[in-house]
Amino acid sequence: MSSQGIRLTNMLYNHGPGSILETVQGPVVVQGWDKMISEIYRLHNTSSGMQLSYTEWLKHLEIAEPRLSSQLLSHGQTGDVKLHSIPSNESIELSNRRALIKTTDFPNYYLCRKGPGHPQHSVLFRWYNSSKKKFENAKCPVCNNNDRTSPIRFVAACNAGHLDDLPWNFMVHKKGGCDGNVFNWREENTSTSGIRIECRKCGDNISLNQGVGKLPLIPCTRADPSEVMEDVETCDRSMNLVLRSSTSIWQSESITTITIPDDDVQICLKKMRRFVPPGGFDPNVLLATPVPMPGLHSPCEISEWDAAAMSMKQTPCPYASGAHSRQDNQAWVLIHCLQRFSGKQNSMPPPDFNRYLKPIIKKLDSGALTATEFMNAWNNEISPVRVSMAQAIEAEFKTLFTDKDVYWPSTSPLFIKKKRERDSSGVDITYQFGNGDCKVNLRCHRVDKLRAVTALKGFKRPVRDANGNPADMVPLSHKDDSNTEWFAAVKAMGEGILITFEDDSNLCNEGERWNKWENKFSSLINDPPDNRYLYRGLRTEPLTVTVEGKHVVESHPMFVWWHTLSHHLIRTIQQDTGYSSSAISERVYAQEVNGRWTGGILLYVTEGGMDGTLGGLTSLVPNLQRYLDRIAQESDNCSNDPLCADVTSSSLEHDRACYACTYNSETSCEHRNLFLDRLLLRECAGL
Repeated sequence: MSSQGIRLTNMLYNHGPGSILETVQGPVVVQGWDKMISEIYRLHNTSSGMQLSYTEWLKHLEIAEPRLSSQLLSHGQTGDVKLHSIPSNESIELSNRRALIKTTDFPNYYLCRKGPGHPQHSVLFRWYNSSKKKFENAKCPVCNNNDRTSPIRFVAACNAGHLDDLPWNFMVHKKGGCDGNVFNWREENTSTSGIRIECRKCGDNISLNQGVGKLPLIPCTRADPSEVMEDVETCDRSMNLVLRSSTSIWQSESITTITIPDDDVQICLKKMRRFVPPGGFDPNVLLATPVPMPGLHSPCEISEWDAAAMSMKQTPCPYASGAHSRQDNQAWVLIHCLQRFSGKQNSMPPPDFNRYLKPIIKKLDSGALTATEFMNAWNNEISPVRVSMAQAIEAEFKTLFTDKDVYWPSTSPLFIKKKRERDSSGVDITYQFGNGDCKVNLRCHRVDKLRAVTALKGFKRPVRDANGNPADMVPLSHKDDSNTEWFAAVKAMGEGILITFEDDSNLCNEGERWNKWENKFSSLINDPPDNRYLYRGLRTEPLTVTVEGKHVVESHPMFVWWHTLSHHLIRTIQQDTGYSSSAISERVYAQEVNGRWTGGILLYVTEGGMDGTLGGLTSLVPNLQRYLDRIAQESDNCSNDPLCADVTSSSLEHDRACYACTYNSETSCEHRNLFLDRLLLRECAGL
């Protein structure tokens, strides 16, 4: 279909449903994922491969990443959201000649360059063959050949997501009544005012920019070649001329989550959900059951809850002695329920289920985990609730940097975090950045394996609207036979470097640059920003949400400091190794913990379809101090100084960075090269 292979990740970032894809047969619009699954189902039904239904194919392609699925739930939505991979032909055992991604030819207007029948001008004409329209069949109606024809480069789009051919007939004619669809096309220069279009039937003519000026006079055509949008009776947006190769034709809205280890509660809940039948374990029902609990057989001398009797008889309970002693009714009952549930599971896989359950019973009995917390976690496991981006980032930060209870298995297939970096004598290494009393002490962990899952939530067409309406996101989910919502996703394995403060270290926070950013952060909480899309915590939140610090954390000086250090580290690593700056991705964290702001960064590389990236990034950890020393020295200068240090080059007033000193490739920066301050980086480290 295309002239070269397309990576699966490109289907999320560049060529997803609704986008225009240039192929050797001409431009096409990519259709929805449901068409792809239906095509897989059709092709396999006519082959000797797997014979699965539509829903079974989705389950076969499923990617399990609950935190990402929860982020894709809409406000007020109930039920489950799931993720499916975008398969290659090899992965589902189909011939490479079979096209899995369904497309439709677009646009329908073609331009024939000067030919034998029209040597002084080109010809614009409509070509549509209802049976099978192909680029090679589009013959010019004047010279009757297709040697010089090519699809017109201009199309019409509205920022609600609709896409159509430009209404050339309406644009050219001063009055109605002519149905001509063949036009003379003369180009005096490359601007739209230098292109003259004339109807070959009636002679009406107009410049292209004058024709475009008439577009707000007609309603949006509501056309959708991709067939991913819901049908609407009216669209209140204006159509606008767009180059079909323009980035404003299609911009993806994607979400990426780093898979992190679960604590023992979440691991236990996942095991329970996998092996318990629907409705087979409902703590809310069990805790509401009057005592004595039917079917409860326990070696506990008191087999039903009786507070008076239990206060007099303090015989330890084998399962719930702590709950018994502190008169915790809910914990006592729940522990017995779990013990009975465990007994029922012993004859079912996994045979070692008890080892997942015992830590939970121990926490319940000690009071470290309340029965209410466990019930809420179980209910969320069987009936997920929406998780915001801010909550997801908080969970990552807590697990990666602050949670001491997470078990980091060395054999984890998805995330392997080593103990902090140590020297040859086994002594913990502390990395230093800065000078004097403001010198920052850092520690580093190697992440030998990690998994990043990216889901395509939807797309936007950010073209200008005559009424000033902002661009809407077009969702790209589809539903199976059971009404479960599915999103396309890509998983990639890789490695990373995790850097944060030593426990006794932090930033100097009394300088001018710190105060400027801190004041900006406070002002955004009291007066929420208009450009909400810049803040990951606000992008998917309703306008009515009460803005908190976690929603606009990018503007906090702690975040800006770590973000700037991340960019300089990537640039320094790129200079010293074979990595390009676009190959290394960043994850920046900043959070208030016990009244004190702290943070960290995860620099990582991933590669789809592989188990890892062979340690190329983690092998650089021994050089980390050298990289930090180089940043301390080189960040003092920028080839654009004094302009870079005095004036912002971005849309944010306090940014102090540019491409010469700090900016990285847009594909490696999650924050559009914003919230960067080279002066703050140096100020907070005493440089």
